Amino acid sequence: MDKVIRILAIIGALPLAFVGLRWIVDPSGAAEGLQMIYMEGAARNSQIGDLTAFFIGMSGFALYGILKQKADFIYAATILLGGTAVWRVLAGVVHDAPTVWSFVAIEVVTSAIWVAHARTLKS
Repeated sequence: MDKVIRILAIIGALPLAFVGLRWIVDPSGAAEGLQMIYMEGAARNSQIGDLTAFFIGMSGFALYGILKQKADFIYAATILLGGTAVWRVLAGVVHDAPTVWSFVAIEVVTSAIWVAHARTLKS
């Protein structure tokens, strides 16, 4: 069972790494894939820089933790991804932003798999 969870954890991290890479090579397509407007001017620089760092950092933490069997790195990635789900929902409730529930579901499921895998490493 531990091997299955590890494989699922990797499968959850890889698409996030590809999203990060897409922000480097095709930022307008990456924005579209996340249902975002591709911003103009200095906002574009922040959009590309921040989102690339977020996705590459998060997936990097997850993959490093999974491959090197270091639970702390997996938990760091989970804080970022799980926090994203929480803040998406709060943005909808507090700021009347449309909540993209398919994104929230992916974030919650992936976070749960990462936590399950990190717990297997601690035992």
